[in-house]
Amino acid sequence: MTAGLVLQVVVTGVAAGATYGLVAIGFALVHRLTGVLQLAHGDLVAGAVFLSLFLVAGTSPVTQTNVAWPALLAAAAGVVVASAAVGAFLSVAIVRPFYRRGATLGWLGALVAVGFVIEGGLAGAFPRSASVVPDLFRLGGTRPINIGGGATLEWRTLAILTTSLAVAAVATWFLARTPTGVAMTAIGDDPVAARLTGLPVDRLVAAAFAIAGALAAIAGIVAFSGTAVTPDAAVVLGLKGIAAAVLARLGRPGRVLAAGIALGVLEGAVASLHVPGLPSLGLGPEWRDVAPLLVVLLALAVGAGGGAAEPVE
Repeated sequence: MTAGLVLQVVVTGVAAGATYGLVAIGFALVHRLTGVLQLAHGDLVAGAVFLSLFLVAGTSPVTQTNVAWPALLAAAAGVVVASAAVGAFLSVAIVRPFYRRGATLGWLGALVAVGFVIEGGLAGAFPRSASVVPDLFRLGGTRPINIGGGATLEWRTLAILTTSLAVAAVATWFLARTPTGVAMTAIGDDPVAARLTGLPVDRLVAAAFAIAGALAAIAGIVAFSGTAVTPDAAVVLGLKGIAAAVLARLGRPGRVLAAGIALGVLEGAVASLHVPGLPSLGLGPEWRDVAPLLVVLLALAVGAGGGAAEPVE
C-alpha cells in the first residue's frame, strides 16, 4: 500500500462523498423546515439520471460520447429544473395536505408510494441491465494523472469533486446569506414565530423541497456522468446521501456535507485499502456500499444509548 494509492483513495472518496453531501443537504433542509423525512429523495436521484438519458436518446442505448455536448448540457439543465418542480409538487400536493392535518402516516405512506412509482417506471422504461450515461465532462480520452506508487487519478474524478463542492458552496451560501435562505433558517428554528412574523411559510417550504430536488438531480447527473448505471445504483446514491444527513444529525449544510465526504472516504478505504503487511484484513469492493451504512447505524445506536438526541442546530 503506497502513499500514492492512499492519496488516490482519499481524493476519489472525497469526490464521491461530495455528491452524497449534495443529496444530504437537500434532505436535511426539508427536515429542518418541516420535520418531514423525504423518503422519496433517493428515488429523485434515480429519476433525474434516467430522465436525462430519456431526453437525449429516449430509451435507446447511448455511449459516453455519441451525444452532442450542447444537447447533453441542455438536458442536464432541464432535468435539474424538472426535479426542482417535482420537489415543489411533492411539498404542495403530497406532503402539505397530510401535514396540516397532523397525519404523519399519511405523508409517510404517500412518499413511499411515490418512490415505488418512480422505481417501477424506471424498471419498465429501462429494462436493460445497465445504461451508459453520456460523459458531461468529456474527459474520457484524457490521460490520468500519475501520482506515484503505481496509482493514477482520473481527471473525471477531479471534475466531479470540483463541481460538487462548488454547488455545495453555493447552496450553503444561499441558505446562510440570502434573505430567502435566512427566512428558511428562521422557519427551521421556530416555525410558530415565523408564521407570526408574516413569513410565507408554505411558499418557503415548497422552495426548500424544490432546492432539495435540484440538488438530488445535480448529484445524480454528476456522479454517474460517463459511467454505466442501473436504477438500483442511482437509488443507492440517494440512500447514501440520506445516511450522511442522518449521521450529521440533520444539521446545517456544512456539517452535512462533511458527513457525506467522510462516508465517501470511508467507502473508498474499505474497498481499496488494507492493513500494511496484512492484506487479508482488507474488506474489499463487495463491502463498498455496506460499510458506510453500517457506520451510520452504529452512530445512531451509540447516540440512542447515550440518552436524548442532540437537538438539530
